[in-house]
This record gives sequence, C-alpha cells and structure tokens, in this order.
Amino acid sequence: MSSVGFATLAGQEPRAPAQAVPLWQPNVPAAAAVERGYSGGPATLAAGACVGAFMLRGGKRAGKNKKQAAVVKAGLQDANRQSSSEVLWQLAKGNSAFCEQLRKAGSYKANTKVDNFAESFLKPPPKAIILSCSKFDAPMSALFGAQPGELCTVRVLGNTCGHGDGVVGSIEYELSAVQLPVVIVLGNSRNEAVEAAVRVAMRSAGRTDVPPCKLAFNDYKGEDLILVKKLLPAANDALSSIPKASYEALCDLAGKLNVWSTVESLFQSRKIYDDVAAGRLTVQGAYCDVKTGKVQFLKIYDDVAAGRLTVQGAYCDVKTGKVQFLGEHPAQQDLLEQDPPLDVVRTASDPPVPPHEALCSLAVGNRRYTKGVGGEIGQSYVLKALAGGGQLPAAVVLGCADSRAPVEIYFDQQPGDLFVLRTAGNTIEGGYGGLLGSAEYAVAVLKTKLIVVTGHTLCGAVTAAIKSVKTKEGMPTENLGAVVDNIRVAAEMAVKTLPDAPLEQQVKMATTLNVFECMQKIMRHSKIMRDGIASEELMLVGAVYNIEEGSLEWVGPHPEQESIVGATLHQHRWREAPYMRKAMAPSTPEARDIMHRLQEGNTRFVEKSELHGVHENPSIAHEDEPDTIMIGSSNLRVPYEDIFDSKPGQVLVQQCMGNIAGHAGGAMFASLEFAVARFAPKVLIVVGHTGDEVVSAALQQVKGAKLPSKSMRHVLDQVVPSCMKAVTDASRGSAAATTGGRQLQVEYTATELNALYTIKQLLIHSPIIRDAAKNRGLELHAAVLDSTTGKVDFVGQHPLVKELLERDSASKQVAH
Repeated sequence: MSSVGFATLAGQEPRAPAQAVPLWQPNVPAAAAVERGYSGGPATLAAGACVGAFMLRGGKRAGKNKKQAAVVKAGLQDANRQSSSEVLWQLAKGNSAFCEQLRKAGSYKANTKVDNFAESFLKPPPKAIILSCSKFDAPMSALFGAQPGELCTVRVLGNTCGHGDGVVGSIEYELSAVQLPVVIVLGNSRNEAVEAAVRVAMRSAGRTDVPPCKLAFNDYKGEDLILVKKLLPAANDALSSIPKASYEALCDLAGKLNVWSTVESLFQSRKIYDDVAAGRLTVQGAYCDVKTGKVQFLKIYDDVAAGRLTVQGAYCDVKTGKVQFLGEHPAQQDLLEQDPPLDVVRTASDPPVPPHEALCSLAVGNRRYTKGVGGEIGQSYVLKALAGGGQLPAAVVLGCADSRAPVEIYFDQQPGDLFVLRTAGNTIEGGYGGLLGSAEYAVAVLKTKLIVVTGHTLCGAVTAAIKSVKTKEGMPTENLGAVVDNIRVAAEMAVKTLPDAPLEQQVKMATTLNVFECMQKIMRHSKIMRDGIASEELMLVGAVYNIEEGSLEWVGPHPEQESIVGATLHQHRWREAPYMRKAMAPSTPEARDIMHRLQEGNTRFVEKSELHGVHENPSIAHEDEPDTIMIGSSNLRVPYEDIFDSKPGQVLVQQCMGNIAGHAGGAMFASLEFAVARFAPKVLIVVGHTGDEVVSAALQQVKGAKLPSKSMRHVLDQVVPSCMKAVTDASRGSAAATTGGRQLQVEYTATELNALYTIKQLLIHSPIIRDAAKNRGLELHAAVLDSTTGKVDFVGQHPLVKELLERDSASKQVAH
C-alpha cells in the first residue's frame, strides 16, 4: 500500500510508547536535526521520533512555552517525514543486495526493469519535471542519463499547455507534493504537431512549396485541429522571421518558439510564477536534435531567481538526440514583471463543466464547509476577474430565501461558480415565469450542465403550508398565500402520509416532497430541460440542507425522471448501480491483435522473459507510425514502453497526473485528437495504476480536504467523480473484512472507474475521437497497472460504449 494509503488508514499521528527513552540528545537544536536529515541511520531516526514525543509530553506537563514546543514538534515531524523515505530507500537497497546474492547463486533470473519499477516508488523524490512531446520515443531517463525515478515526465503532443489546464495542473500537483528545483520544457525536431502548424502557416502565406498533409483522416484539415491552432502563432512568427526559409528551417524555428510559448503559459500559473519569483524554481527551455540526441538548453530564469527552482526550455533533434538548451527567454524580464492572471475563479473563458463533475464539486464543497475548511469568497481580485471575464457557472441552484441557508457558503463555492435562484420555500410558481426562465438562460446561454433544487430543515414556508393544510386557514396576504399554495401539494401528501406524527416530522417529509415537486415542474414545463436530461447532457438533482449541522442530504433525481422526459437514461442507471466489471473485450481483429501484443509484452516484462522493447535500439528517430495511443500517469517513474515491452514507434504515450484526458479544447484533449486524426490508431488505452497519489488525494477531497489551486483542481475534479462512486459503493456494503481491505478495495475501484471515466469523456466531448470510434475502427480500452508487481489488469472497453456512441450530443464540427 502507498504511504498515502497508510496515512488514510491511520487517520492520526503515531504515538510513542509510554516508556519512551530519549536517546536523541535534547540539547541538539531542532533546526540542526532537520538540516542534518537524521543522517545517522534508522536507529537515530527512531530515537528522534521517541524524543519528540517525550519532550512534548514533558513540556505539556510543565505548561511552559507551548508555542516553542509546537515548533519543535513540527520540526521533528518534518525531519521524520524527510528521513523516512531515506530509511525505506536504504532498506530497499539492502534488499537488492540480498537479491543479488540469490541471483548469483542461481536461485532466480534477474530482471532489472522490474526491479527498477518496484524500487521507483521507494526512491527519493524526483529531481526535475520534464514536459515533452508524446511522439518522442526516447525515455527521458536515457536521454539525460538519469536513474529510474529521478525525472517526472508530463507528455503531450506538441509539448504545449494552456492556462490552468490539466498539463499545468499536473506540474503544479508535482511541485506541491515535492518542491522540485527545475521544470524543463523540451521541444524536439521533427515534431509532427509543429510541422502541421508550419504547413498551415505556409499555405496561408501563399507558399507553393508546402509538403503534403500527413493526416490519416483525409476528410480533416490541419487548420481544423485544436492543437494545430494552439501551435499556429509560433509557426506564423517563424515564417515572419525567416519568410524565405525552407520548410525544415521553419519547423526548427517554430519548434523553439513553441518552447517559449509553453514557458509563457507556465508563467500564467500563480504557483509556478510565485515559486520562480521566490527563487524556489527554474523553468528551463531546451531543444533536442532527434538525429544526434543532443540537447541544447534555453535558460529562462536563473540569475533573477538565483535560488532553488528554475523553469527552462530545451529543444531536441530527434535524429541526433542532441538537446539544445536555449538560454534566457527573449522577454524574460517582461514575464517576471507581469502579474499572472488570477486562476481562482471560473470565467467565460473556461470550458463547460460536465454535470457529474459539477455535482461532485458541490458535494465535496459542502463537506469542506461542515469540516470548517471552506475558503473565503468576495475578495476584490475575484470580483475584478469576473467583471472582465464573464461568467460560466458550474451549476444552477434553486434554493430557499431563508437567510440561514446561504447557498454559496454551504457549498463552499466562489463567486462565478453558481447561478443562484432563491424564493421562499424554493418554489416555482405554476411551473412558469421568471424563475424557470432564468434557469433556462443559464442552461442555454451559459452552458451550465447541472441544476440542483435545495430545500432545508426548519423551513418557515413549508411549516406554514403544513399548518395551513391542517387548520384550513388562509395566509394574511394574497402574495404569501400564493407562496404557500405552491407548496400545498407536498404539504397535503406529508399530512396524509403521517397524519398523527408531530409537526416536525411532517415538515421534514414535506420539505423533501417539495424538492421533488419543484424538479417535476422544471421537467414538465421546460422543453430545453427535458431535452437536456433526456440526452444526459444535463443533470437535475435534489438535496436538503440541514441548518443545524451544515450538511446536505442528497435525495437524487426525481424517481419518475425517465417517464417524465421520455427516455432511458443509461448513464444514470450505471452511476446509481453498484459497480461490477462488465467491460467489453476487443471487437475488431486489429484491436484484438494489439491488445494481445500488449498483454504478451507485459507478461515478458513481469516474468523476466527476453525483452524486445525500446532499449534494444537506442535511436530516437523512428519512422513507424503508432497503432496505439496510451494515456498514463506522469507520476509513474518507469516508461510505459518498458512496462508493455513495446518496440520503438508502436505506442504513443500521453502522460499527466491522474491519467485524465482534460477538457474539450484543452491541450491534452487537443493532443489526443491530433494523434487520432494523424495516425488513425486502432486502440486507445487508458492505464491507471494502484497507489496513485492523485486518486488518494481525490479520495481525501471526497472526505472534505482543503481545496487546492485551480490548476490542480483541473486534475482532481476529473478524478473525484470516480472516487465518489467508489466510496458510495463501499458504504452500501463491502466484502472486505478489515479496514485496510476496504480501503484497498475503494482505491482500486476508484482507479478502475477513473480510467473508464476518461474514456467516457473522450467519447462524449471529442467529435474526432467519437467519429473514429464509431466509423473508423478505433477502440478505447481501460487497464489498471499493479504498482507493486508491474502486472497489468486489462479491463476492456467501457460497458456503455454502444450507448455512448449512439448519442448525438457531440458536435459534428471538428473545430471548437
């Protein structure tokens, strides 16, 4: 189990034994202990932990200097956390020496790659993050001569990113976990995506020497692809700088300019910007010549930062392998003087939020609120960002006007996240009018995908309706009577069902029934709502807020939802039913052959058979076009090509934290769409892995952990829905008999569901991938990698693949 898993199970700090003896000398300053990192070995480590507990207990009894004791405790905890990884690494290396003796004695066959895989999870944190192109075949560890596990790799076609997207979120996530000193943006020669952008730029400029388009799908044009649009500014700048240059020279310059463009996008991240400005990070550009393998570094920020972190650009020639480090960014000082845009609020520039992600965001937000770790709202910079950027709310919330039920606060959402409609008793008068029209505006114009109807306990309007039903008395004013009349159906049903119950119980039932009544009015009186729910693009759910506890009881969708909208809601049924693996096996001969090849390769990797993979040929310039696209996690320290023992060029790997696909229009989505249109692969496989720290963090979000940065939320928000379902399923009953067994079951189920969720998002929101799956023989599969053995569990296609492909919700337009 991962260290995160153990922390989850424990839930508290370990306590020292009652008779702990202080072996570590108390007169050694805590700062010195932290700086030294307990280099004396495991015995010193254990002694330090015991003394920390001993000293704190003594300080508590004496009642002296509690603040200093807390500082000492924090220092000792930091030292123990730092040195615990060192101890584990020492133990792992000791075990490796033992295993080597067994190998020499002929007890079993050696397998260096599997050993590297297993040990990579115990090694000290990586030294740098590399953002490179997915079509770059050489492992980063081999390119830079690093040991397995020393580099964290984020891979996306065109080595590009967008403001606050999942690529930036992956880098932020790794930097938040461990303060690494360097981020390298690595460009390379012969970059397929850059070449496509240069061809578009040359045609637009009227050049006649433009090479032919390489897209496998002839009915698509390069200028229609989102990734090409993202790289086109660099291509245009290259053409403006050297208008008469050859195609190869233009591609080379555009590739280097694209490195700078990506670095500029990274500087838009508040965390990365702050880390660079504080001297904790360097962002470096580099360029690799694929002919020689030589890397040239393009240093951006060193003298100004003069500290622990730099962001660098690089460019690699794929023929030579030479990496060119490109030096300082031409506008370095301007970048540092410009405050990055705020990334804490949702504006109209963000993509629409899928309904299930929006629902989970509200659910975990309420859990933060009830645990007292909710954020602040209404800061001036938030308001300025919204005023200039427009709105794109994640959800419409119809709530009660009661002042004790503040919607944005108990959902822990920022301004711009919710489109809030409030009336006494959360009612819709007659099913028509301004309130319903306002909700339709949010759905039709603002692209909101979730509607939540919220009642609350101790509701005065519902109480008045119950009393009116029981006493047959009217309201003091006509308008107040109209409000009560809108609740009367729910009140009459509650009184009829519980005729002899106390008023409080009748009000409680009527509150829930009134929520369902409001949902029914929304569906019956709004065609746009019915159509949205029927296509499963829109979700309508209800909840009841507990004023005394601050928590929400989710009552779900209306029980007669399918009959009201006149459609079978396959995704809803699948979400509500306990998860059981019913995935489909490969359907086409091509997909069966590829999956068989991957299975055999993984078997060779695990069983120490003769390997055929990428290291057999050190070249990084391969003409073969991939027949498989793989989406994996960037926190896996062993190349996926090794794990599946793939030959050079067979597999194109995209890596990001949480093996997510991102959102439509983002860099990761655009990268996958370009890869599908360019290479016409027959399999796209999403590989999750056990012990994934992103899954563990998402499970903590489900429990109400503090909200991370917006860029990190681009990663976590897409993993939380699977974690929420895994936790919900486990709460209904688990076959595991122990706490550890239940936790492992939840983590594994969440990992598998997350891979399937990525597939679903691609099929729903990408017209290109959807078209390829429906008409061109592409199959999307899920798999889970066992991070302790390297064995891959092949899950199969999404159980709802046929239903997802029958949907007509995805736009037929290639350009977004």
